[in-house]
Order: sequence, then structure tokens, then C-alpha cells
Amino acid sequence: MKAGTRSEPGLRGLPRRRSRSWVAMLTMLGGLALIAIGPAAGASAAGQRSPAASHGTGPPFVFAYITNLRADTVSVVQTATNAIVATIPVGDSPTAVAVAPDGRHVYVANAVSGSVSVIDTATNTVTATVSLPAGSAPLGIAVTPNDRTLYVTDSGANDVSVIDTATNAVIAVIRTDAEGNAVFNRPVGVAVTPDGRRVYVASSGRLLDIGDTVAVIDTATNTVTGTIEVGFGPTAVAVAPNGRHVYVANDTPSRFGQGSVSVIATATNQVTATISGFEEPVGVAAAQNGRVYVTVIDTNEVAVIATPTNRVTTIRGFDSPVGVAVTPNGRLVYVTNTGRSSNVAVITAATSTLTRTITGFTFPQAVAIGTVRTGGWPKR
Repeated sequence: MKAGTRSEPGLRGLPRRRSRSWVAMLTMLGGLALIAIGPAAGASAAGQRSPAASHGTGPPFVFAYITNLRADTVSVVQTATNAIVATIPVGDSPTAVAVAPDGRHVYVANAVSGSVSVIDTATNTVTATVSLPAGSAPLGIAVTPNDRTLYVTDSGANDVSVIDTATNAVIAVIRTDAEGNAVFNRPVGVAVTPDGRRVYVASSGRLLDIGDTVAVIDTATNTVTGTIEVGFGPTAVAVAPNGRHVYVANDTPSRFGQGSVSVIATATNQVTATISGFEEPVGVAAAQNGRVYVTVIDTNEVAVIATPTNRVTTIRGFDSPVGVAVTPNGRLVYVTNTGRSSNVAVITAATSTLTRTITGFTFPQAVAIGTVRTGGWPKR
């Protein structure tokens, strides 16, 4: 990509006006052609019905929930068949999604609406909409393991909103550390540790020496306990399933050099390794088998990091990949292609090969995967 065609990291976090075109630029990290071609995501696949029954009464299914930025919807893909089984209207410009660990709810951050949509997975309907403080422009969302609390990065307001899922109300807004110093600058990526005690938030902007850092939040007090310097333009964060490491994708624009992935040891909250050589890494996901998957938008690749050696291999054949998520058993990896193809790619983890693409999306962005226990498929 030519120098000067991409914005600096963090541009997506501070809108001058809240418009769909801004979110498109923001989510694609500026400069890319924002063209989505393919079937509209406004309806479920023909002949398909979504599971609808009370939770916990039937067999479990694994679903991928994919946000369609331009259609203001979330597509539900059953991973056993890779069929779109439901399409759910949400807020304006959904950019991030998280699945509750118990599979009962899916939470969607809507950047232009400045809201969070709460989806009941038993019925695949929005049962609540949480309004965030004015100017929020949420770009990241994470849920605690007990499904009691949401952490939402408010990139427009440079803070993190804390939502109580029992009441669907904002109970705290985190802006500063214990000394009253501003902490966040265009925060984007956010992840919670498996024990639910800490939240890691990446700030990708550069303002007043704030940025290119990951802040650590203590969930017991909702206070910032420290910040960690990482690479240039951190945008995505993932915590290893064992909780020992945090992986941060640093989306350094091409004209400033190559991007990297910072590895943070949670025991010390220090960077223990920096893996370089990526051309604008924008998404990251950590699997149970020790592999870390990184979407590299500039070279249309997914990098696979094998831990603990941090050896990197690449999988090619993508189209401006952004979102990435791994199934609970680690066998499949789902990647959103935000380019002209506007589809979702499926990687078979055992062979590190792209084995299938799924169509029917409208500018797919984020993806999250969870296990949902339903009452089975309803009769037609």
C-alpha cells in the first residue's frame, strides 16, 4: 500500500462528526476502499430457522456472531453447518461483539448509536439497548466470565464505560488513574482475564503523551492500576485462555514501519516479547491450543503465532481481514473479510488452511463465538 494512504493509529477513536462514513473509515483504519458486494444481510438464509426455546433445555450449539457494519445487523452462523441461521437488527454501525460465557446473551457495541444492544440467544432478539454517555463512539466490548459486567471502550470520549448486565445500566465511567491522570486516548481493544479480575484496554491515539499503551483495570474497584507501554498503534487485545499472557496487535501504519504484536506477562504486567514483521495487524485471538491468530490487513493474511516459541507462519487468501475468533474446541477460526468480497473465511486450525468462505454479509466487521444451549430447532 502506498505511503500516506492510511491514517495514523487511533484516528478511528475520535470522530469530528458521528456519521456512518466516519465509522467506515474508522473501522477500516482509514484509506481503504469501503465497498461491500454480495447478498444483503437483512434476512436469514432461505429455509433456515434460528433456535428458539428456553436456555438449558436442549443440546448445545456453537454459533458465530458477526456484525454487519453497513446493514446495522448481526448475522448468526451455526458453525456445524456454516449456515446463516438468523439476522438480528441492532444499533447504528455495530463494530464490536461479545458472547457471554454461559451463552445466554450477546452484546453488541454500536459506534454511531453510542449504545450497546443486548441479544437474547434463545430467541435471537434484542431485549435491551443500553445508552452510553454522549460522544462515546464505542469500538470495543468485553464481558466478565460471570456475565455480570461489561466493559466498553468509548473511543470518542476517551474512557471506558462499565455496565451492570443485571440492570443494563452504566454503573461507572473510568477516565483516570488513582492520581487523577487521564489514562485513555482513543481506546479500542479490550479483554478480560479468565478469572475476571483484570481488564486490559489498548489506547491507540497519541495526545499529551497518552497512547500506545495498555491500561490495566481492577474489576473489584473499577480503577486503573497501571499502564503498559507497547508498540505503535495498539488496536486489538486478547488474553490467553490460561490467563498467563496478553497479546496486543500494534497497527503501525506502513509509512512508519512494520507493525508488531506485544506479549504481556500478566504476572508482572510487563512486555516479555515483541513479535515484529507484520504489515498493519488489526485483530487478534488466542486459542486453547496455544496458537494466536492475527489478522494482517495490508497483506491480506492471517498470521499464526505458535507459543511459547512465538514462531510465525502465515495463511494467505483473505480480503482486508479484520475480525477473528476461534471456536471453543480450537478447531475452526473465523475471519471477517472487509474488502470487496464482504464475506467470512473459515480456517481449519489443524492444517492452518483456509477451507471455506461464507457469503451473505454486508461489510462484516467483528466476530465472536460462543456455545448456546437451546431447546432445539422450532417446527416450521
